[in-house]
Order: sequence, then C-alpha cells, then structure tokens
Amino acid sequence: MSRRKVSNAVRGAFLLALGAGLAAGYVYARERRRQWGRLRRLGLAVDRAPRDPQPGDILLFHHARGENRLITLFTRSPFYHAAIYAGEGHAIESRPSGVHCNSLQGRENDFVVVPAPEGKGAEALAWARTQIGAPYDNLDVLVIILEHLFTHLHLNYAPGNKYTCGEFVARAFAEVGVRLVPDQDVEDVVPGDLARHLLPLYEQQAP
Repeated sequence: MSRRKVSNAVRGAFLLALGAGLAAGYVYARERRRQWGRLRRLGLAVDRAPRDPQPGDILLFHHARGENRLITLFTRSPFYHAAIYAGEGHAIESRPSGVHCNSLQGRENDFVVVPAPEGKGAEALAWARTQIGAPYDNLDVLVIILEHLFTHLHLNYAPGNKYTCGEFVARAFAEVGVRLVPDQDVEDVVPGDLARHLLPLYEQQAP
C-alpha cells in the first residue's frame, strides 16, 4: 500500500473516530439533560406535595452552590446532599465536620422530602442518633469520584464507622432492613442514587 493510501486510511479512521466520539458525546449530553430534567421535575413534584416532613423522612438537597456543584457534576444529578429529618426543624446529616443534628434554618427551600420507605423512618432515625459524633469519610468521597469518572473501576474500600452523606442515609435504613438502592453497595451511595431510585417510586405511589 502506498504512503498516500495509508495516509488517507489513517485520516479516514481518525475522522470516523472523531465523528463517533462527537455522536457519543451528543447522545450522552442529551441523555444527561433528560435524566437531570426528569429528576428535577420529580423532585419538584415531591416538594409541592401537601405534606410536612415527619421524623425519619429523607431530605434530598438541590440548589447546589460553590464546591457542591462538583458533586452534581460527578454524580450527574441536581441533588448534592442527603439527610434524615429529625423533627423540630432539624436533620441528622453527615457533613465534612462529622455527623451532627443540625438546624435547617436558612435551608428550608433547598431540599425535597421523600417519605421514609416501608414506614421505617422512626427506626432509621433512632439508629442515626446513635451515630452523632462519627467522622465524615473524606477518603470515600475520593473513591466515589474515581469510580464515577472511571465506570469500570471498583475499589474495595471498607470505610468503617465513617460516612459520606448518601452513605449515612443508606446505612441508617439498611440497619433496619431497608435497602434504599438495592443494586449498589451502601458505601457507594450518593444523593443522586437516592434520587434516581426513590423519587420515581414516590411518583408511582402518589395519588
């Protein structure tokens, strides 16, 4: 084969690969917008429901600001944080400072409420209270980011009694027999996973 034919073949292969990459990128972006929009619509539907949060209900936070936007980027979801409602305007949540029972003052419009699955909210909340003071799992955040960037990568990381926010909520319900995201390890759960699984279920059960 002549050099010109080889050059043309290489150029053709490159253009074909470039076209396939652009097409895949377009499909990915369109699918991401579709999923993002559906999650936001479901979240708003739940948020507009005429029901005050009850102790044990799950709170999914949106309206990400600052560094929280990175979470929405890596997890492909508008939801960046999760917590368990503790009653009286407070929530038990895992933040970078650890697990605390914090006031929701100033954040009232930043979350949607998902009723506790299978009526296990009170039990999950009771377990969550026993974990107040536990540390935040910064290393697991890195592991989750890497596994979202490289979808075939799975790191066998055992965090122990340290939690990210999504893991904390998932663990609280797992401890009382409810797997919020059945096809995923508890330590890998992020707020977007909770939204993708729980919000459609809520929509199906809504009157």
